[in-house]
Parts: sequence; C-alpha cells; structure tokens
Amino acid sequence: MAILFRCPCGRSMVADSDKVGSIITCPNCHRSLRVPSGKDRGKELGQAPPATRATRPCPRCGQSAPVDAQVCSHCRASLLEGTRLKAAVTSPVAKMMKGGTPILYGSSRATWWSRLSSSAKAGILSGIGGFVVVTIIVAYLFYSSWHAGQVSHACGRLGKALNEGQKLESQGKFQDAYEYYFWALAKVDFVRDGGSPSDLERLSRIQDRANGLQYIVEEPKTRETLRWQPKSQVELEAAQHELLATYPSYRQRVLAVADAALAAIENTRSEGNQTAFAQKVGLAMDAFIRLTNSTKPHQRWTYSFDILVEGIRELTAANRRWDNTAVRENLLNHAKQRFEGLKKFVHQPPGTPMGDKHNSL
Repeated sequence: MAILFRCPCGRSMVADSDKVGSIITCPNCHRSLRVPSGKDRGKELGQAPPATRATRPCPRCGQSAPVDAQVCSHCRASLLEGTRLKAAVTSPVAKMMKGGTPILYGSSRATWWSRLSSSAKAGILSGIGGFVVVTIIVAYLFYSSWHAGQVSHACGRLGKALNEGQKLESQGKFQDAYEYYFWALAKVDFVRDGGSPSDLERLSRIQDRANGLQYIVEEPKTRETLRWQPKSQVELEAAQHELLATYPSYRQRVLAVADAALAAIENTRSEGNQTAFAQKVGLAMDAFIRLTNSTKPHQRWTYSFDILVEGIRELTAANRRWDNTAVRENLLNHAKQRFEGLKKFVHQPPGTPMGDKHNSL
C-alpha cells in the first residue's frame, strides 16, 4: 500500500506504508516531514504494479529498469529523463490522484527555484538587489574619484599654461605659447564642470590669449576670423559704416598697445635690463590681447592692425635676440619707427585720404 499526504507548502507526497513514522524531506520546500499514521494518516492508495511505481520499461529493449537508473542493466542503453517523467505521469498512482501529478518521494519534478521556500526566495532576491545597489554605489564612487582627478589635473594645467605661455610670448615664441594654451584648453569641460571661480577666470584669460595669438602665429587652429571678406557690396558698406562709427574706441585700444610697446623700448634704452624689458613687453602683449578680444573681425582686417602685428613681432624678437646687441638694436629701432608711425596713422579716420581702411579694398 501507499500513503498520499500533503506537505504544508502544498505539494502532494507519496510514501510506502512501511515508511509510516519515518522522516522524509519535501523536495519542494526541503522541510523534514514525518510520514503520518493513525488519524493523521493520509489517503491510502491501492498497491501499484511494481513496474509502474518503482520501475519503468527501457525504451530500447523493453525490459524493466529501476526508475532512478540512468543505464539499462540489460542492454546498457541510456534511460532518458523524458522517459522517466512520462512513466511517472502515466503511472496508476498518478492517475488515482486528483489535482495534478504529485512529487514522488525519492525523485523531484520541480525546478530548483520552485523547490525553494518563500523566505529562501525572498533572501535570494534581496541578495541580488543588494548586489546591484552596491555595484552602482561602487561605480559612482569610482567615477566621482576619476572625475575629481580630471578636474584637478585640468585646473593645474591652466596655471602652468598661463605662466609659461606669457613668458614665451614676451620672447616672441608665439607658436609655442599658442600650442601651450590649446594644450590647457583640451580639457575645458572638466574645468567648467568642477573648477573654482579663479580657475574659470584663468580659463577665460587663456582663451582670450589663444584668440589673440592666432593673428601672429604661422599655423592658427582656425582661420574663420582671420580671413574676413565681405560677401556683397551691401555687407562691405555696412562694415565700413560700423568701422567709422566705432573707430574712436578702436583707436584708443591701438594707441594703448603702441604706448606700451614704446615704453618697453624706452626702458631697455635707459636701463638695459632684459628682465625689466620682458615685463614691459608682457604689458604690451596684454594690451594687444585686450584689443583682439574687444573688436570684430572686420575691424581687425585693417591696415592699422597689420602694422600693429608687425610691430609686436619685432618687439618680441628683440627680447629673443637679446644677447646679440646689433640685431637687438636693429629690431628695436624698426619697432619704434613702426609704433610711432602707427600712432600718427590711426589719428586719421577712415574716409580721409591718409586714413585707415579695410584690406579688402
């Protein structure tokens, strides 16, 4: 005889009558159960044919083989899992039960997940959720640390580029200074994301200097603002009109550069100190950068601006060739003549016979 009873988890269990009182394990929830007896005894089932309850036919030779055997003892054929399940489902014991096929003691048809208890499932899901949360936190901390390092590195570049670049400017090494500035601007987004107000101020100064130097260097990164040309007669006339209207302020900026350059030349004639001369040249460069960043492209496409650029090149070249007195003095003399002539030239407004005008005319 066989006894049918249920586990508290809801699964049906079948055990032989001679196992009454023994402890078995539910393959679904893994509880330890005692096979009931007496009043608690479950439904008794009739004696099932041994071949359908404990054995099954071999799909190859047809001989009976134990239900838990993997190889037929008669023909050594593999006993597939599907055959085992089919034999169990169609057994008389299963047909006698209502509500579906039970889980037979000694074998299991449930998956590993379905055999877990509710608390075990909750524990696994909680563990997975915790792992995901921890992974996200670790990734965020790693990114934050990396981003902070990039911000610090980018901000450090600004100070170095600004100091070294201005030294190179005063020596006439404009291409080197220009490349220095663009090296610092390579990580501009990190400075904008996490830089301090002082870092942002240095960033603005470097961008201004890079924009100004593109008129002096041999290989500028962009040429859009360097090659202004009117696209029509109407645009040319509008630019001429604006140049005439804004020329007084433009003239003042040009004179500021010329006066700073002449002061540097006068200083070296009176003191003969290269360090002091380099500082004065730096002031002239600062005035030049302010001019380029406060004017429009068509205002910088004038004869006066070309004269100014040539004077700056001669002034800084004199500092670069300081040890060669003859070359230095020749450069200073040319620069002085150019800046003094420029001061007279810009006093003649556009439209006069000797006044300033666009290079495109």
